[in-house]
Amino acid sequence: MRALQARGYAAYALDLRGYGATARDSTGWLTPDRAAADVAAVLQWLTERNPSLPRPVLLGWSNGARVAQLAAQRSPSLISTLVLYGYPHDPAVVISATPTPPTPPRDRNTAADAASDFISPRVMSQRVIDIYVRAALQADPVRVDWRALEQWNALKPEEVHVPTLLLHGARDPLAKVDAQARLFTRLGTADREWRVLAGGDHAALIEDTQPAFVAVVCEFIERPRLRPAPEFGASHIQEGVGKAEMLVSP
Repeated sequence: MRALQARGYAAYALDLRGYGATARDSTGWLTPDRAAADVAAVLQWLTERNPSLPRPVLLGWSNGARVAQLAAQRSPSLISTLVLYGYPHDPAVVISATPTPPTPPRDRNTAADAASDFISPRVMSQRVIDIYVRAALQADPVRVDWRALEQWNALKPEEVHVPTLLLHGARDPLAKVDAQARLFTRLGTADREWRVLAGGDHAALIEDTQPAFVAVVCEFIERPRLRPAPEFGASHIQEGVGKAEMLVSP
């Protein structure tokens, strides 16, 4: 977020229900539909807060990338650009409904859980990982409980019609290349780009690859966009959108 702010963006990170300082709702559970609706509500708030700025950019990381796509499908008018990073979902997979216990288990978070995004060796020093783990355990001592995961079946790349950047680290085992290809080729927007960060892991945005990560994201956001000119049926170049607000969904 600091790197994005240094480039002139107002960057916000959203704690979904049960994460960080955001309380759970009365059910104690989080669902994909609820998470996507909450992201849309924040996007609406950002738009109303700064009506003179372009529509916000929505960046989703890992599970947050699924939430971001669902929000983009259902509320496309609220965002200018979608960035999906470390996307863990395969569009070819159908998730079956499974029963959930009557009350959420509220399992304790562990150091191993908190460090699980640092998968590949030699991309981050152990000292930095330890600092990250301590901060994560302090912010989230209890794991969030998700249910109704079959709602992820509503993810349809064909229903994404905003400019979309698909980004993942070359070493990221959660973002499998064949699944990324299925997502990318089915996107409903022609304004799309697929980039791979050499040497990047699942947490490339906070590892040694961070400068490259930020550069790729900003390059996609700020590049001139091609749009059809209705009166001529041809294309013209719209100037880059310039600086905007960015909502990061982890």
